[in-house]
Amino acid sequence: MLGRITEHGGINLAAEIMAISPTSAAPGMDILHDLIGGEAPDVWLAEMASDQAGVDHDLMQKIAPLLAMLVCGYISAKLADASDGDDEGLLRQFDQLMIGDRDSKTGPAGE
Repeated sequence: MLGRITEHGGINLAAEIMAISPTSAAPGMDILHDLIGGEAPDVWLAEMASDQAGVDHDLMQKIAPLLAMLVCGYISAKLADASDGDDEGLLRQFDQLMIGDRDSKTGPAGE
């Protein structure tokens, strides 16, 4: 799972989000399609956020791809900055966390 996250642009994703110029959400949609699956992962995520946390559906649908870019960029930066050299341990922990969450919840790919 973590390997798939870093394939989408790495550290540059977070930099794109924080840039002054307008940011395309296309890389974020690619991330959502890859990690969540389904035809419209941004809609599914917006529905989940709206139902469970009361977040405005339309707002969440707009920011979901940008948040995906920011999170993937942050994770990539942390991996690149790992000073203890235990990337495999970090990868295993992250994969277990993500796989465990996906097994307990049905997303668009599993519907």
